[in-house]
Amino acid sequence: MSAHMSLFKLNKQFFYVLLILLLILVIGSIFMYMKNSKESPLETGSILVLPVKEAVKSTVKQVMEPLGTQWSAYGEMDKLIRRLGSSERYMVLQVEDVIEIMKRASVLNDDLTIEDIETIFEVSGASLIIETEVLVDSEGSQLAYRLHQQQITDSGHFVGTDIKDSFLQLSNLINLKTGTDQVSINTVNDSRFVNPDIVRALELLQSGKLDVARTYLERVSMVEPDNVTAKRLLANVLIESREFILAHELLTLAIEQAKTRGNMRDLARLRLSLANNFVGKNEIERALPLLSLARQDAAKVKDWLYLAYIFELAGHVNQRLNRYAAARYQFKKSIHYHQKIRYPYGQVQGQNNLAELEFLDRNYAQAYRLTTLSLAIITHRNLPNILAKTLKLHSKVENKLQRIR
Repeated sequence: MSAHMSLFKLNKQFFYVLLILLLILVIGSIFMYMKNSKESPLETGSILVLPVKEAVKSTVKQVMEPLGTQWSAYGEMDKLIRRLGSSERYMVLQVEDVIEIMKRASVLNDDLTIEDIETIFEVSGASLIIETEVLVDSEGSQLAYRLHQQQITDSGHFVGTDIKDSFLQLSNLINLKTGTDQVSINTVNDSRFVNPDIVRALELLQSGKLDVARTYLERVSMVEPDNVTAKRLLANVLIESREFILAHELLTLAIEQAKTRGNMRDLARLRLSLANNFVGKNEIERALPLLSLARQDAAKVKDWLYLAYIFELAGHVNQRLNRYAAARYQFKKSIHYHQKIRYPYGQVQGQNNLAELEFLDRNYAQAYRLTTLSLAIITHRNLPNILAKTLKLHSKVENKLQRIR
């Protein structure tokens, strides 16, 4: 009887232990669920870093430059961008990409409002917009940040004696949010956008003043012969003014420099510019091998935006060579990569390119569907800069359909 009672007590104790463990497991699960439910997951897409702002104009330069540290809003922006990791889910836009988007959004760098941020979201389709403001004095520094998502904004600040440490902490925070690897600080100690001349050139390019921007870019290329970004931006201006020989020489030199450094991102963009130069000279078949190499380079660094641009130019080249099937494939790939980073402007442009091709190939119904979709995106995303061109194409297709019915 006593043995029976002992066994009963043991079973009862075992039952209570199991019950307690089960309760701990349930409570832990509820806690984790509540914790995760408070966090707003970051949607797949692009990450857009805005130019760094100074809390008090010129204060940062006055404190940092006597210490031997050059200061530039675009330079610090570039360093932060290069510390952020890209992945299959997230692509970090580069300085010039951000400037182009701000130009299309008709938004200036200074004194951004909530409405400006919303406009940038509409035009870019970005998942995350990063806004930073720096205050530096003789006693230390403070970096304030705002991480904008479509519905919420996280804000905070880092305080320290070294502004570089604050930016490093911010990059770690963002990389933790996106789940990407931290980029080694050793690779981003300098920037291609510190020189005041290239900063001014970027501002001029943003406002469409190419001739004046050219003067500044020429000066940067002379002072900083290893700055391949300045060379490429200058070459793009030369291509616009149809100075193809000068552009070719500049890009060929820059490509060799980028090869030496093993910089795949720069190589992809340089090769795209050189391919565009061949197209400008009407040597279109010479563009295709370059675009193939550029595509490989861009894929290695997950530069989805430039993969879209590379496929787009390849589509135009194949279309001009009357290779419609190949062109159709290239345009569809371009649209795919714009959709991957949720870039509505690029998606509309890609669909319009494909609609033009379908029109040439007499697939009028398909062309009409594409332009109708483009107009829907333009209306939803408020993209006035591309509206007139799309309406003109849509009307051309619509008139053709009406005539053949």
